[in-house]
Parts: sequence; C-alpha cells; structure tokens
Amino acid sequence: MAKFISGFFVGSVAALVALSLFAGLLCFQSERQLIDQWRKIEPGMERHAVIELLGEPSYDIKLGEDFPGWAEMSIPDDYYQTHGLLVFAVPVPGPQLLLVYFDEDGRVSFVSSTYT
Repeated sequence: MAKFISGFFVGSVAALVALSLFAGLLCFQSERQLIDQWRKIEPGMERHAVIELLGEPSYDIKLGEDFPGWAEMSIPDDYYQTHGLLVFAVPVPGPQLLLVYFDEDGRVSFVSSTYT
C-alpha cells in the first residue's frame, strides 16, 4: 500500500510538471504569434487594421489622453501630446510591451517595443 501511495504521489507530481511545461509551450506559441503579427505593422496602417491584426490591446491611449510616465519616456519630447498609443503586453519572452503610435488621422506613425 505504501508503494502505491508513493507511486501515486510521484506520478501526480510528474503529471503536473508535464502539464505546466505544455501549457507554457502553448502560451509561448501565442506570444510568439503576437510578436510576428506586430512585425507586419507598417506606417500608415489604420487603427482598426492594427486591432484586427493583433487583437485587443492591453492599453488604449487615445489622442489627447495622458500617457503613463513610462510611455512618455519612450518617445521624443512632447510627442505624446499629438499621438495616440496602443500597447500590447507580451509576458513571454520578456516581459515586453509592443507599442504602436498613431497620428491625429488614426494612422500608424511608428512602432517600437520596450522591456519592462
């Protein structure tokens, strides 16, 4: 009976480890896909096209709204006052933020990324 219990315990732990690794692999694949899609964004793309390509952003900062301090530091001077920003968080590998800036016409002006 003791061998059964210890075998069951070891088997359960091994199964949990295997499931965790598999789940991490699946998560990494979706994060990798987001990064690959983000690389397809080009200046001049419309805002709705970016959201269709990448999905819903983690942050959506519209023109005229206050940027968080970290976002203000990632761009030149007062750029944030005349541009909007979509932020996509990528926890693996990273964590990393994918940034897409929009001009007053709602078109991509540039993209960048930053590690958090």
